[in-house]
Amino acid sequence: MKCKANVVAILTTMAISCSGGICAAENFSVMDNKGFSERLSELLKEKNMTRADLARFFNTSQSTVFSWFRQGYKPSLDYALKLSTLFNVNVEWLATG
Repeated sequence: MKCKANVVAILTTMAISCSGGICAAENFSVMDNKGFSERLSELLKEKNMTRADLARFFNTSQSTVFSWFRQGYKPSLDYALKLSTLFNVNVEWLATG
């Protein structure tokens, strides 16, 4: 995903670097965590996937994925971009609705 101002706007940490047109940042912060977890749950249902499936797909721990569904826990920008690609949705929509 190319770096765009709308992606920057949803980050609380402006530690963004672009290499080859790909955004990378630390501490991707979803403004509305409850809405994010609801959107992610709906996307999982649409793909007939579980949270455990998502962890296996990303080759990460279940606790990492499960944390995205708890208040105050958010995925890194790297995972947010991977989620948006997997589910074919805009990262801004995933973050803010």
